[in-house]
Amino acid sequence: MSVNMKKTMNYVRQHGIARPRDLEAEGIPREYLLRLYRQGKLNRSGRGMYTLPEISITERHSYAEVSKRVPEAVLCLLSALAFRVRSKHNFSSLSTSSR
Repeated sequence: MSVNMKKTMNYVRQHGIARPRDLEAEGIPREYLLRLYRQGKLNRSGRGMYTLPEISITERHSYAEVSKRVPEAVLCLLSALAFRVRSKHNFSSLSTSSR
């Protein structure tokens, strides 16, 4: 495995979700995400979002994806409540607001 592939895998292990621009900010060419995905070492959890295959996707994974896609987003009341407490209510969608 090349040095850049190892750096990419370490980045994804540390951060949980990686985007091509995240790797480029670290000086790692973005194509290593696609190479590792094609080798089965990464999963594509959404457009431009890569994770490790062994992680368990929970309901909170969508919060992490939103925070990666829109860093300035703010969770709205129902989404924040669903994140914070266990409730009998069914919060089936994620509500955010951005400035």
